[in-house]
Amino acid sequence: MTPEEVRLILNGWRDSHSQLALTGQLWGFAFALRCRVDFVTDETVGLSTSDNGHIVVVISEEGTDFRYAELREFPELAEKFGLTAEQQFASSLTMLFPPRSEGDDPESLHFAELPK
Repeated sequence: MTPEEVRLILNGWRDSHSQLALTGQLWGFAFALRCRVDFVTDETVGLSTSDNGHIVVVISEEGTDFRYAELREFPELAEKFGLTAEQQFASSLTMLFPPRSEGDDPESLHFAELPK
C-alpha cells in the first residue's frame, strides 16, 4: 500500500467516527487500547484514546510497510477488549516500521475498526 492509500483509509475512519482497537509493539512495549482518529496529515496521524489520551504516529517514515485487510475475524480482540461475537469482525490496517538498528525486532502497529 502507498502512504496515500493509508491516509484515505485513516481519513475514512476519522470521518465515520470509527472506534479502533490499536495493538502494537514499540520500543519493547506491547500495548492494546481503544482509540479514534483525530487528524491525518501527509506525515502523521493523531489518535485520541478512550481515556482522553492522545497519540501521534509518524506514517511517512521511509521503509514503513502498510498492509490492509478487509473485514475478517479477530478473536484475540474479543479477549483484550471484551467484545461480542459480532464485534470480532473488523477491517484492519497494519504498519510495520523498519528496525531502529541492526538486530532489533520489527516494530508494528495494528489498527482494527470495531463494528458499531
